[in-house]
Amino acid sequence: MKLIIHGSDIEKTRDYYFGKKNEYPEHLILNGEGLIYDTLFQLSKNKSIFSDEKVIFIENLFTKNKVTSAEFKQIIDFFNVTNDLNVVLWEGSELSKPAISKLNNFEVINFNVPQKLFTFLDQLRPGNSKQLIGIFHELRAKQEDELIFFMLVRQFRLYLQSLGDYHNQIDETKRMAPWQLSKLRSQVKNFNKEQLIHFYGQLFDIELKSKTGKTSVPLHISIDFFLSGL
Repeated sequence: MKLIIHGSDIEKTRDYYFGKKNEYPEHLILNGEGLIYDTLFQLSKNKSIFSDEKVIFIENLFTKNKVTSAEFKQIIDFFNVTNDLNVVLWEGSELSKPAISKLNNFEVINFNVPQKLFTFLDQLRPGNSKQLIGIFHELRAKQEDELIFFMLVRQFRLYLQSLGDYHNQIDETKRMAPWQLSKLRSQVKNFNKEQLIHFYGQLFDIELKSKTGKTSVPLHISIDFFLSGL
């Protein structure tokens, strides 16, 4: 079995990934960041690792490494020429087609966030509550409230991280393409720093109360109230 799980819908990729791990209790988990070929080669000598019952799970191999490095290429070549390898790769973002094409004979599972959700995030700005609430309710027909809220929190976190040169110290914005960072910086101009801190604090409060059971208000109602206050 050779499988790669990726996509912009991180929650669904994680759910599927954990489900796969539960299917194979005797598994080995490796961190993709800084993974070296010698580690995999040594594991290949242990035949029990490559039995039908055992699977290697690797997280963020593409996301956390330079795909042009000799070490990375050696690992990918190893995957492609080793037939008796059971491996599941999980990536914390959607991979490009050129990246996917580096892998031979891998089943690809892709979970994508609907484009409507990105339209919703693009419309986040003060004074746009009515349109935002309308899009939000359209999204709810096909998307879980939890994912919408997750992406909402993430967007405001990115706004805060994109201020000044602080993004250079943050992995999430550091991995962005130049056009993505440019777009983010353009969007963040709709807010001042005090507003961003205030709104992010509101979202944190909603999340905390929801996770600790300190509110009886459904999540979608809390999101409605938040959007109406923009």
